[in-house]
Amino acid sequence: MEVVGVPISTLAFFITSLLLWISGTHGLKETIGMPSNDLQALQSLWKAWSATPDLAVNLAGWHSSYNNDSDYPCYNPEGDWEGVNCIRFLVNASVNYYEAYVIRLELNNNSLVGTLPPDIGNFSYFVSL
Repeated sequence: MEVVGVPISTLAFFITSLLLWISGTHGLKETIGMPSNDLQALQSLWKAWSATPDLAVNLAGWHSSYNNDSDYPCYNPEGDWEGVNCIRFLVNASVNYYEAYVIRLELNNNSLVGTLPPDIGNFSYFVSL
């Protein structure tokens, strides 16, 4: 059975997720993680583009390694990485834990120098370069 072209099971999942999110996130600190394959793909890009002129401007905020949550490229209180766009999914509502996935790199005018490493194929939900 469908409602407005959407299967009932999909609607039920969405409504349940929404209710869990509403009830489980009030007053909890938000925690965001990122899968290692997305982080490794970004590290490979950083290494491949290390010859880019004025790296601190053209790839502002990018890091070659990750020491803690403040190094993550998206939803970062210290600032997101230049040109990296992510989407996040609620993974555990009881502790307000999300995972962020890189979906797009918008680096059209960043004077990048280097190649695209094969690791960019490891992004989980990547849709646009």
